[in-house]
Amino acid sequence: MRPATTVAASRSIAPLVDVWCPHLVAGRLDEERIRFFTEEKNAGKQFYTYNCEGPDKTFHPLGHYRRMLWQSWQYGITGAGHWDYADTGWTKGENSAWTDFDGARIDFSIIYDAATAPAHVTKKEVQIPSRRWEAWRDGVEEYAYLWLLKESIVKARRAGKEAAAVSAEKVLKNTVDVIISQTKDTGAFASAHRTVLETIAALGK
Repeated sequence: MRPATTVAASRSIAPLVDVWCPHLVAGRLDEERIRFFTEEKNAGKQFYTYNCEGPDKTFHPLGHYRRMLWQSWQYGITGAGHWDYADTGWTKGENSAWTDFDGARIDFSIIYDAATAPAHVTKKEVQIPSRRWEAWRDGVEEYAYLWLLKESIVKARRAGKEAAAVSAEKVLKNTVDVIISQTKDTGAFASAHRTVLETIAALGK
């Protein structure tokens, strides 16, 4: 679902849709779309998201990739993706992610190949991860930790640990709010990662 698609147009096809996949432009959905997708989720629809903005290599790994998974969590999105894992172009001869000058357009690949790597780059790995790929993987991992924290809160409440559950809910909300409010602070991401894990561990005691 492209950003230009209106909510009115989306409503007109809603009876035919099982899975919604809005384009997460600049990592945000407006309030009207949030209300619409909340209604659709409550009706049993699945809600994924996607981003294919470019030029890809100019985006900050934390702000564009790692943070996208936190935003997915904030919106209640259960799946996320982006363009593209290994796209090096559309025309013949565009086969290297190391240069954007071997074809008609920029590459979107978030991995690099050993075969066309510059001489100073290690050739130990066939596929060489970029900082963008590593940031995306960190975000996926942190989404899983957020889910585990939510589940831990449910278990704590069932065990009669209401005070601990309430405290952990506040930690969860505040931690997500901190990450959503900024895009490039490595320390903030590291602190949030640690806080979520520590809270999960504390609830398990």
